[in-house]
Amino acid sequence: MENAPSLDAASGVWSTIVEWLAVQGINIVIALVVLFVGWRLARLAQSLFERWIERSDHMDPIVEQFLS
Repeated sequence: MENAPSLDAASGVWSTIVEWLAVQGINIVIALVVLFVGWRLARLAQSLFERWIERSDHMDPIVEQFLS
């Protein structure tokens, strides 16, 4: 039973994870907010671009889909 991991080692790993999350947690939250806002802005830009292209009568529908 010498090779079996001890409870102290497992608790040490968990305490390291919790400590890392406490330090990096705010960075993770900020990154997720930036990612979400970026996705929303990209969808808004795509929607505006699609509307702008749809007003153009001289563009092929396949080109419209490709560009949007």
